[in-house]
Amino acid sequence: MFTSAEDYNQGTGRLSSQLAVLFTDFVGVENGDRVLDVGCGTGSLTFNIAENPQVLKVVGIDPSVDFVKYVRSQSIDARLDFEVADALNLPFAKASFDKTLALLVIGFFSDATRAVREMRRVTKPGGVVAACWWDTGRENEFHQCVWDAIVSLDPSIKRPAMAYGSGELLSSLWNSAGLMNIKLAGLSLPYESVSFEHFWRYQYLQGQGSAAAYVVALPGDRREKLKERFRKNVLGNGPDRPFTIKVEVWAVRGVLPFM
Repeated sequence: MFTSAEDYNQGTGRLSSQLAVLFTDFVGVENGDRVLDVGCGTGSLTFNIAENPQVLKVVGIDPSVDFVKYVRSQSIDARLDFEVADALNLPFAKASFDKTLALLVIGFFSDATRAVREMRRVTKPGGVVAACWWDTGRENEFHQCVWDAIVSLDPSIKRPAMAYGSGELLSSLWNSAGLMNIKLAGLSLPYESVSFEHFWRYQYLQGQGSAAAYVVALPGDRREKLKERFRKNVLGNGPDRPFTIKVEVWAVRGVLPFM
């Protein structure tokens, strides 16, 4: 879905770097671990894990050739490796990793059930499979604020359902993969945008997801009306400036049983 690493880093990538810190703490990455980052994107999670010098190995996989090329260019750490690969067919042997993780990608998989089972397959008995994904509730202003503007201009529009956007749905997915000791956490953080114009450009005009697809498909005049309504909702009547909105995600972790 994502085509430009630089554009991604200007938008959601800035958030991913912050979220990676909270997610790594939730997962409990330990000294000596071998870790797989599924859907590594521009490497936010991979690089955060590698900040621990005692982590043995971190492998990032992504289906985008351009993203993998980009992330390889950002590191000279011999413990890091990046490969072009599909989450539904991970190119690793059974029980290759201590931790297998996925940051903000579960909802993009064409078959999330198969992806989680693949994550389990490549994880050692007693190891951890974990992911985090957007909360679809109203508290997640990062997504909700633009849909409020969309619906205020066209009440016939309904926000598309986002797969796995609740703790209950993520828990069910992890249960279906046969994982044990499942734990959930709601992770909250502020997203600080440098300006409204920056946010609008990189999240919607050059971003991804259902809201960005809706915005880009609008005729120019309607897009401008939406932009102004959204801007007023975020900034009021004042000039463009930095602003902060709240981000909410769900994180889930489960343990692979010993056979």
